Amino acid sequence: MAAATIVHDTSEAVELCPSYGLYLKPITKMTISVALPQLKQPGKSISNWEVMERLKGMVQHHQFSTLRISKSTMDFIRFEGEVENRSLVRSFLACLDGKTIKLSGFSDILKVRAAEFKIDFPTRHDWDSFFRDAKDMNETLPGERPDTIHLEGLPCKWFAQKESGSEKPSEEVLVQVFEKFGEIRNVDIPMLDPYREEMTGRNFHTFSFGGHLNFEAYVQYREYVGFIQAMSALRGMKLMFKGDDGKAVACSIKVSFDSTKHLSDASIKKRQLERQKLQELERQREAQKRREKEAEERQRAEERFSSPPASWASSTCWPRPRGPWTWRPSPKAWAPAPGGQSCCWKPVCPCGCWTWTPAGGRVSCRPRYANSELARAYLTSRSPTGQRAMLRYLGSTTYRCWGHLADAVRQGSNQYQRAFGVPAGDLFSAIYRSPAERLQFTRGLQEIWSVDGRRVLTAFDLSPFHRICDLGGGAGALAQECACVYPGCHVTVLEVPEVVQTARAHLPLQTEGQVGFREGDFFEDPLPEADLYILARVLHDWSDEKCSRLLARVHHACRPVSGCPGDSAQLSPEVTVLVALGSWACSLCPGDSAQLFPKVTRPGGGVLVVERVLDADGRGPLATLLGSLNMLLQAEGRERTAAQFRALLAAAGFGGFALRRTGGVHDAILATKALP
Repeated sequence: MAAATIVHDTSEAVELCPSYGLYLKPITKMTISVALPQLKQPGKSISNWEVMERLKGMVQHHQFSTLRISKSTMDFIRFEGEVENRSLVRSFLACLDGKTIKLSGFSDILKVRAAEFKIDFPTRHDWDSFFRDAKDMNETLPGERPDTIHLEGLPCKWFAQKESGSEKPSEEVLVQVFEKFGEIRNVDIPMLDPYREEMTGRNFHTFSFGGHLNFEAYVQYREYVGFIQAMSALRGMKLMFKGDDGKAVACSIKVSFDSTKHLSDASIKKRQLERQKLQELERQREAQKRREKEAEERQRAEERFSSPPASWASSTCWPRPRGPWTWRPSPKAWAPAPGGQSCCWKPVCPCGCWTWTPAGGRVSCRPRYANSELARAYLTSRSPTGQRAMLRYLGSTTYRCWGHLADAVRQGSNQYQRAFGVPAGDLFSAIYRSPAERLQFTRGLQEIWSVDGRRVLTAFDLSPFHRICDLGGGAGALAQECACVYPGCHVTVLEVPEVVQTARAHLPLQTEGQVGFREGDFFEDPLPEADLYILARVLHDWSDEKCSRLLARVHHACRPVSGCPGDSAQLSPEVTVLVALGSWACSLCPGDSAQLFPKVTRPGGGVLVVERVLDADGRGPLATLLGSLNMLLQAEGRERTAAQFRALLAAAGFGGFALRRTGGVHDAILATKALP
């Protein structure tokens, strides 16, 4: 795409998304051809620069915004000129078309022809005929009909999140800009996918001549009328950015309809499978490197321990490290008595953290200790399911509150004031008391969902929900898992600004193309519109009153789920929605009956609650009871029974209550919103 140019006259600009300073400005170009005479004298030539200067002089008191040579031959020179507004185009054409130029040193005159620039933009006939004649397209399916716009040459910086400090384009901003023309079903920015280049062999990080990093994007509308309105609005337009200082620049973008099924469900699933294969290969390479490094560490450890220190000779038990952990003995620091180490190490083994092999063979004085499978899975730093950050958080925050258990029982309130000197009413001020503590707690949540995330997300079939919002979703670990399990969905994480900033700075997502962040407080700020809302480890923090308030806000924001007739076969019984018979809704441009978009409306969106659920009598499981006691110490809520969750959801207007015990730490509850 051409470089951005300064715009002095913005009177003809049309609003696209004023909150991001984006407008559409008409393309005001013209094509000028100058016929050249036959050169009869050898060695004599015509100066292109002189011809250009004569053209500039022919427009009297006006001037071109840009004037460049697009083609030069022995017979003619073709120029492309641009002016500030449409009215000047007509004035310039009147001054140039049919006129002549007399160059110094030449007896022949040069004839000038000028006309408006012919815009390369698809017409309605183009996409109608393409999808009608294409044998491999099914116009009842999204992505295989005229519903997706392909945009190229969009400046990255113009579509970046405000105050994010990054120039990377955001899918949320893209949706906000182009939803002006209609409801958007899906979007894709290929350059945000770190695996896309490897999957397709294409380079999405293209630079324009002006040095601005551009990107391409796909925008899919749910209704045909949205697609039509967007194409009509973009025809013959440039994209203009107007800054807070009032200065404006514009650039040309290429707009076409997608003919590759890029956002069809089949293509999305195919890309997701390819991405998972590449991720698995990457994990295997990392695991191989890790094994090689561990082997080197074990070899060094064996060499280090091959000759035990003299002061340890009397010890009956000398541990040797096995597995990914390395332990250096320090005789001066420990100075163990005979048998002292045995009393220290052996009690750890029944806990399941270490394994112990009795003495025997040539090294009868050296029993062997090593990490158990449990320790390798949850206590080592390189394990994908390691819980080290959460354990550190428990030690630095949770256990300090447990030191005031008696006071909590007497007062019936959390113990932040005694443990940290912060107000008891500000639940997260202790957890977020410093950037380091906030990062540690956020990483701890990432670790929890690395173990339990897939269980709770597959407890129900969530594939009918295409736009999902994870309220209080931390750094997006559960949202990322959701994007992997359901590649056709887009997940928005609503979190407070400091957590979003921590996530972007320290915990980048691998599924950034499907997962986005929105800064806000779910009690105060507007909730992002979605088909399904996830409340994972949220309700147990709050009292019944605040839970009811939050669920009522979710019920108000929750929108009906819409899709194609084929989707109805995928609905699982627990979604508890009935497909309305014969509900074929069509959106067509006035005067055209050829384009019909079948749509089935299902009665309501949903809310997925992920919590530890108490037994019906409230007397178990033990871990959940301890969790409820922890809520007394750290929050203002509690763990609840299924009946209590049902009552809270019903009071907010949700029905179709279903509970699934996952077999893990957390259980899943799905409820739906009935249509009025």
